[in-house]
Amino acid sequence: MLALLGPAEVRMPGAPAVIPQAGRVAALLALLALEPGRVVSAQRLMGQLWEDDPPQSGVSTLYVYVSRLRRQLEPLGIRIATRPPGYALELDPEAIDVVAFQREITRAEHESRRQDWSAAMTAIDRARELWRGDPFAGLAACSDLRLEAQRLLRLHRRVDELEARVLLGLGDARRAAAMARVLTEAEPLDESYWELRMSAEHEAGNTAIALALFDEFRELLADSLGIDPGPRVRELHTRLLRDPVRASAGEAPEPSATTVGRTAQRAAVDRAIRDAGAGRGRIVVFEGAAGIGKTHLARFAAERAAGLGLRVAWARSADGAGAPPLWMWTRVLAALEPELADPLAELRGGRDVELRDDHARFALSEEIVGRVLATAARGPVLLVLDDIQWADAASLHALRLLASSIREAACAVVVTARHPESARAEVAATLAALGRESEASRHLLTPFSPAEVAELVRAYSREPLEPGALRDRVERLVERTGGNAFFLTSLLAGEEDGPLPASVAELLAQRIALLPEEAQRLLELAAVGGLALQPRVLAHALACTAHEVADALEAAARFGVVRADADGWAFSHSLARDAVLGSLPRSRRALLHARYADALAALHAGDPEAAIEELAHHRVEAALGVPSSDAFAACMVAADRARASLAYDRAARFRADALLMLDPDATPRERVEVLVLLTEEQRSAGDVQGAASTLRRVLRTAQALGDRETTVRALALLGSITLWNWRQLGEVDRETIALFEPLLAEGAVLPLGQRIELHAALSLELYYGDAAERERGVVEADRAVSLAGATGDSALLARALGAQVFSRWRPGRDAERLASLDRWVALGGDGGSAPGEIVARLHRASVRLAAGDVDGWFEDSSRAGELIPRFGRMEFEAQYTGQLACAAMLGGRLDEAHELVERTYAILKRTSIWGGDWGRAVQQLTLARLENRVGEVVDEIVAKASEDAHRSLRWTAVLALAEVDATGEARSMQARWGLRQVPVLPYWGSDFERAQVAEVAVRLGTPLLTEAYEALADSRAALITGGTALACWGPRDALLARLAARLGWDDAAAHHAAAATRLTADVAAQLGAAPRW
Repeated sequence: MLALLGPAEVRMPGAPAVIPQAGRVAALLALLALEPGRVVSAQRLMGQLWEDDPPQSGVSTLYVYVSRLRRQLEPLGIRIATRPPGYALELDPEAIDVVAFQREITRAEHESRRQDWSAAMTAIDRARELWRGDPFAGLAACSDLRLEAQRLLRLHRRVDELEARVLLGLGDARRAAAMARVLTEAEPLDESYWELRMSAEHEAGNTAIALALFDEFRELLADSLGIDPGPRVRELHTRLLRDPVRASAGEAPEPSATTVGRTAQRAAVDRAIRDAGAGRGRIVVFEGAAGIGKTHLARFAAERAAGLGLRVAWARSADGAGAPPLWMWTRVLAALEPELADPLAELRGGRDVELRDDHARFALSEEIVGRVLATAARGPVLLVLDDIQWADAASLHALRLLASSIREAACAVVVTARHPESARAEVAATLAALGRESEASRHLLTPFSPAEVAELVRAYSREPLEPGALRDRVERLVERTGGNAFFLTSLLAGEEDGPLPASVAELLAQRIALLPEEAQRLLELAAVGGLALQPRVLAHALACTAHEVADALEAAARFGVVRADADGWAFSHSLARDAVLGSLPRSRRALLHARYADALAALHAGDPEAAIEELAHHRVEAALGVPSSDAFAACMVAADRARASLAYDRAARFRADALLMLDPDATPRERVEVLVLLTEEQRSAGDVQGAASTLRRVLRTAQALGDRETTVRALALLGSITLWNWRQLGEVDRETIALFEPLLAEGAVLPLGQRIELHAALSLELYYGDAAERERGVVEADRAVSLAGATGDSALLARALGAQVFSRWRPGRDAERLASLDRWVALGGDGGSAPGEIVARLHRASVRLAAGDVDGWFEDSSRAGELIPRFGRMEFEAQYTGQLACAAMLGGRLDEAHELVERTYAILKRTSIWGGDWGRAVQQLTLARLENRVGEVVDEIVAKASEDAHRSLRWTAVLALAEVDATGEARSMQARWGLRQVPVLPYWGSDFERAQVAEVAVRLGTPLLTEAYEALADSRAALITGGTALACWGPRDALLARLAARLGWDDAAAHHAAAATRLTADVAAQLGAAPRW
């Protein structure tokens, strides 16, 4: 048997279990096992196993995994067949434990319906034997397996439910109730569990508990989803109401969880409770849509009142037929006078009162109010009357009378009413009457505002959040939940970006199932269309009228699934849409996407590009990972359009989809053309790693084809104008470098423009090489500049100057870089267009700051800032924002600096450009030094520096440890990381690194002070700056003065100190204030 319910293994009789190779190989087996005997396309398998990070070698890697799996399975007689367009697992479905598990559950359900309890229990026991743990444990995460695991976990809970029902059938109600309680605690929104628990408690003789459970469930639904229990639970409740009222009636719910926001409402509650304690009555009314948090506030009131010693009585009106008149007040009086078996009967004195008679109604209301006030005379009380929209006329009459009699009573009343149900004439009149009382206040509740969501996020967060991270988190949560408090707390307590909790999905599915069939069909189609609904598209796709669409949407709105606002119709929140999507099989979703795409194409036939991106999305989803000419064409047009509007990230996304949809029979040259476009778009979007990987595929394909033209075109991309080169820190791609040699060799025929581009590109590729390679990089850049200058082509010259600037980005060469940058900037808009000027300005700004030319820094940075909004390049925006953060720190605007640092990091996180974590750590440490709180950031910096990818932060980490007097740990990390000597590799960060080395040497004595002094003196920069002007730590001479003083070189120390003082004064004059460093 293939066992997937727990760690994956294959078991055969008489043989030890075979464990598939962990990770993606085992996940591949599971994905094939989900559809035994059916072909699963290679594209779909790749999309699942690698999701957004496909391997460079594409399908060939998948084939390697299939081969490994075959070697393990074929000795056991299990075959994986290759069938276009993918693979199929040839195995009897009954030999897969997932299938067998479902079969036993189906059998148990069948026997339960026949009331053959013994056979049902046997099937349940067999199902439990198959379950060894969480499905697909230890397998690589992929979306299909996650969804299937959730479904199987729900089935596992179904086994518990079935066992409880079987126990109930066998007459063991107490054990059934205990199992049902566990189920409701695990899945508090599953209606069937509550029905089971209520039935079991009733059968066990605990009718009062069963009634209290109904109230608890109804309150939970109202707070969570804004809906009422379904018909079956309501009918059960109606039957239970016929039993005598028990002493437990009227108990308040458990205290509420974290309460945030609603400041005015909470203040009103506090005032009412305080006044009740002082003998003055007050009423607080909370109104609003279902699920808005009315009952949550009522619970807050009950908790606060109980904590202050008030007696609390809680009652909720019952929805539907079966509840006797004055049921709400029966519950109140039962709580206030628990010694009475039937308070209302006692109050009536055994008389049969006709409540339709006005005199009799008034008399009875007066007696009810008298009892309440008498209790209040013995001590302050709080009454909570929840959901009065369902209250009968007699109950509402008593409430109005109490409101007019409460002024001098030690009684506070909290009332909740749901919209739009409270528009019922009697309820609306009662609410209006309450509002006219001077002791009453009415509050209309709205969904949580972003500020309140932020407050809730902070309440749930274990650590403080940076402003930018908090803002992004709040925006995401508001979009997913629509401000619904229950959804918010559920996501914050679990996975914020995870799938919809299973119980919520099931409950919403139950509600949607009650809608008319046409409304259900419309919601399914609308869900694949997105959060915002397009009635015109829906009408066309469903071949119905606009009026029919409106009727269906109105029906769905009554269940809180969709809402209408000024912008039109939309799902109430993304979780509602997720619930609908989650109920659809993959094949059904694909069919709906195809129907939606066809409707879009028909409606926009006159202007196809108007909805091209949306159309491309639906065509791809409809294809189910199988190549499609329609999807390919739509994606290519969508990518071209996004590229033209400088939305490079979207262009790259559509181009990658186009590649997946490309016909397998397409020629290699057609495929290469798509790959080249994708490379350009990935690089422009800041996805450097993705672009480098795609470029490698282009080069290998071009080499295999002997396509020299494509090879030249691809290599030239490496020299395009960018802030940084394509490589990660210290990376040297010698395979790519070798491709330049025959193209640039003497005698090689190559157009001059292409030769210049290749010289520039090779220069950049050699940047992280050894000493000889680095020097050759300088020569290649100079050759490119020389050749380009002779052409008169400013775009080629700008590209060559960019390579020249980068090749000299090393200690002591700032003067050469500045000369090249001056020449580049002088080209203006002709210098490779405005993006070229942006790059030149940002680089020159950093060189000028390092030289102490603050005015020049501001000039270049400001000009770059003016140009950046015209272009969709995230790396430009990040660099500019980082320089603004540095300016804010220098000017002492530290709050502003904090926000800018996080904004810079947030932008860079959306790219794969190296340096986002490095820049953030350096800026965080700079701020922490200015605010004397290095201890707060040191652990994070040390943890980040421990990663090999961020080894350039190791001197930063040692310095941070030294600055918080953790000398022993600082020395230990120096030894572990081999930081005993001054680094010798010259690169863009060397000047800043040498300054940190000097700081460490001053504090720890290692490296040697003389070596640290010589290295720092060799840097030539006037100010110590990090990266491209991301941070400034003051005059280099100030640090040299400290080193000289430690060495006993008094004259040198005095000389450096005087130079530092002069530079500080000069910077202050430019800033107009003393600099902070």
